[in-house]
Amino acid sequence: MRRESLTPFLLILPALVYLVVFIGYPIVGTFQLSFTSDEGWLGNFKYVFSSKDFQNALLNTLILGAVIIPIQFALAILLALLVNKKWSGYRTLLYIIATPLALSDVTAALISYSIFAPNGYLNKILLSLNWI
Repeated sequence: MRRESLTPFLLILPALVYLVVFIGYPIVGTFQLSFTSDEGWLGNFKYVFSSKDFQNALLNTLILGAVIIPIQFALAILLALLVNKKWSGYRTLLYIIATPLALSDVTAALISYSIFAPNGYLNKILLSLNWI
């Protein structure tokens, strides 16, 4: 093989090693632990699925998904149609929609922290309204 044909594989090798070590190995270990039990290899799953807390959490998740996903889909279609039409405020709407995409995760986390912190803006507003 020529050296030029090996270069792409050598460049991607560190990423593959990272994926195997930090994602692949823990997944394999998790599956090993999940099928290891005194009651047999499905004992852990019987315990989890028979738990009332798990059943409630699963039901709540399914209900939330069944309600939220159609609402989000309808809102996304509506906003896409509004942005696609050339009306007087479509640029402002597009700016409002695109602004969170421009913020980095760290910036969004800092803004969220300043709002929801114990001495943050939201608590100050709720305290001034005597709600908390």
